[in-house]
Amino acid sequence: MRTPMKRNQFGLFPSLNTFLDDFFTRGFLDIDQIYRVNAIPAANVKEDEHAYTLELAVPGFKKEDFSIEVKDGYLKIASKLAENNEEKDEQGGYKRREFVQRTFARSFQLPDHVDAKAIVANYKSGILALTLPKVEKKDDRILIDIA
Repeated sequence: MRTPMKRNQFGLFPSLNTFLDDFFTRGFLDIDQIYRVNAIPAANVKEDEHAYTLELAVPGFKKEDFSIEVKDGYLKIASKLAENNEEKDEQGGYKRREFVQRTFARSFQLPDHVDAKAIVANYKSGILALTLPKVEKKDDRILIDIA
């Protein structure tokens, strides 16, 4: 029994078929790889009785690259990193020159019982960790006795 082989309109050359399939379906550049470079970072949220902890996996950045703000009840985290990697030969011409730009932005709606003025951020080992302290919920209800 023969192993099934995918064939397309290009005929009998399976290696050419595979190359052409890869070229036309994935493109010359691997778009998935490019997207992963600029992907939105994964986030973990933990809760305990005193605070929420929000962790984002963002390796390769520096703490100066981040912008964190609270506006209209949303915590907004953004970053932009631009790198210019150059290699020059002896005459000062370029052998290799690469520009890399990595950006992302994420927003999280804050619960009413988070003290936005007391949020603390820390960046270590590629993890951006934010502590969002809770404030004690106030009972906005007022009970009125009937006389």
